[in-house]
Amino acid sequence: MDVAIVVPTDVRSRAGGIATFIRSFICHAPEDFAITVVGVTDQDEAAGIRGRISVCEREIDYLPVARISNTNERTSVPVAARFALGLVRHGKAVRAAVRGSVLQLHRPGSDLPGGLSGAAGRVRVLHTFSQQLTAPTGGSRWRRLPRAFGALEKWSLRRADVLIAVNETAAHEYRRRYPALAERIHFVPNWVELNRFRPSVSENVAKPVGAMLGIDGNAPLITVVGRLAQEKRPALALEAFAVVASRRPTARLLFIGDGPLRPDLVRRVGELGLDTRVHFSGVVDHDAVAKFLSAADVTVIPSAHETGPTTCLESLAAGVPVVATPVGQIPEWITNGRNGYVVKPIAEDIARAVLQVLDGDATRLRAEAVTSAEPYDARRVLALVYDLHRQADVRSRTRT
Repeated sequence: MDVAIVVPTDVRSRAGGIATFIRSFICHAPEDFAITVVGVTDQDEAAGIRGRISVCEREIDYLPVARISNTNERTSVPVAARFALGLVRHGKAVRAAVRGSVLQLHRPGSDLPGGLSGAAGRVRVLHTFSQQLTAPTGGSRWRRLPRAFGALEKWSLRRADVLIAVNETAAHEYRRRYPALAERIHFVPNWVELNRFRPSVSENVAKPVGAMLGIDGNAPLITVVGRLAQEKRPALALEAFAVVASRRPTARLLFIGDGPLRPDLVRRVGELGLDTRVHFSGVVDHDAVAKFLSAADVTVIPSAHETGPTTCLESLAAGVPVVATPVGQIPEWITNGRNGYVVKPIAEDIARAVLQVLDGDATRLRAEAVTSAEPYDARRVLALVYDLHRQADVRSRTRT
C-alpha cells in the first residue's frame, strides 16, 4: 500500500511531536507500505525535486516543496504559509508523488492547495485541540483568525476517511462537535520507542553527560524537554527551579530544545543569579535526548496544554519520574507518589513536587516509571495506526 505523508517539516532533522510521530511511523511500517513524504528541507537541495532518503535505514521517497532553514524560528511569513505556497508552486510534482496513495495529514488544510486529487483515502492526525490553537493565550497565529481556522478545520475534517486523535478527551470532543464523523474518529495514544528510551545500563552515564554540560555528573539534574514557546511555559519551570535551587545548592536545570522564548529565559536566568546552574542544549536529536534523560533525576512538564505528550512517556521509559501540570494524557499516565506528581501550574507546587522526587526512594520511583511506560511501546500502538490507514484505503475505494 502507498502512503504519502504531507507535513510542513523536514523529518530528517526536526525535533518535536509531529516529527516523532512520522519517524516512528516510517521506522516500524509493514513491508508492504511504500512511503513518500512531501515536506520541507533545511538542507542544500532544490525544492520540487523528488528523491530518495533513508529514515531508520528504510528507503522512502522525499519531495521537499520549500527550503526553510529553521522551522522552529518564527518569521514574518509562517512556516505553514510557506509550505502551502510550495505545494501550489510545485503542484504537478506533488500530485504525481501522492497519486494513488493514502494521504497522512497533520495540519488542517494541508490538502487544500491543488486539492491533492488522486489520493486513495485520507488519514488526518489530530495533535491538538482547535481551541488550543485559537486560544488568546496560545502561541499560534491562528488565535487572531479563529473563525477562519474553524472553517478550514471543518473543511479538512469532513474530507478525511479516518481521523486519529492522540488525546482521548480530544477524540470525545471532536465526536461531539462533528457527530456525522463520529465513526471515523479514533483515539490512539502516543507511544514511546522503548528500545531507545530506557534506563541506562551504565552506572557512569551521568558522568559523560555532566562533562557535556560542564557540571558535576553526580549533581541532581532536572530536565525540561520541548519547544521554548509560550504554550510550553518554560518560564514557569525556571521559576520553580529557583525555589528548588535555594534548597538544593548542587541541583542543575537543563532545557532540551529551542524556541522564541530562549532569549527571555537566558535574561531571567541572569536576573535569578543561576547562570552556572541552568543549561540550554538547543535542538538535539533523539539519541541525545535519550542520553540526557538517562542521566536525569526528574523531568518537569509545565505546559499550558498538550495532547500526549510524547516527552512524558519518553521520560518514564528512561526511568525518570515526571512532575507535570494536568494537561493532555498526563493525568492518565502519572500517579502521584508512584512515578511522579501532577500539580497545579504554580511554581511553588512544582518545586515542592520536584523536591519530593529528589528526596524519595529513587530506585522505586525509577522502576515504577519504567513499568508505567511499557503499555505504550511503539510497535504495539502503531499496529492500530497501520490498520487505520488500511481502513482509509478501503473506505475511499468503497466511496468512489
